[in-house]
Amino acid sequence: MKRDARKHAANALRAAALPLCLLLVMFCFDARPALSQGGAAAPKWETVKAGGMSIDMPGKPSRQTQTVQSAGGPVEVHLIGIDRGSEGFMVSHNEFPAVIANALTDTKTLLDAGRDGALKNADGKLISERDLTLGGHPGREVVGEVPSKKTAFTLRVYWVKPHLYQVIYLHPQASAVTADGRKFLDSPRVEQTAAPAN
Repeated sequence: MKRDARKHAANALRAAALPLCLLLVMFCFDARPALSQGGAAAPKWETVKAGGMSIDMPGKPSRQTQTVQSAGGPVEVHLIGIDRGSEGFMVSHNEFPAVIANALTDTKTLLDAGRDGALKNADGKLISERDLTLGGHPGREVVGEVPSKKTAFTLRVYWVKPHLYQVIYLHPQASAVTADGRKFLDSPRVEQTAAPAN
């Protein structure tokens, strides 16, 4: 039974890695020129609530919810995103059913599955990765490229049981992470009361 639960959990986690793929569909930079430093108006930043997390975003985002089917049951994924022409900003969050969340006891395996699912769904290439924490909760940063879209991305995944948070920033492959991109990536705060995972 425990083995089945872990298998369902891994499948559900890979399914929940779909937001990166969705963001790539929404923000394809193949034919978009990068904005010049002086050509874009300074954004009006907003603090956005994403489940039990808050994050700063450069403007008013759009929101949608998608239900992802997995072997462990349906997983509702909430998506919050902004298209700034040459940059894409997205936050996703979902709450796993108790049977899945309780089976996710190996944080490394959990984050590996999230990384592998995101790269597979997006047909991406891994450039680098490193471990992170958010309020004492485990996370992983994945930096990669999607050559077919001429796009680079930074994905930060955080596990705050039973919630999975994903912070995704996209930019043209030929350019670096901007100051706004860095500010966005570094801004998440956990608001809910939860014991850090072991």
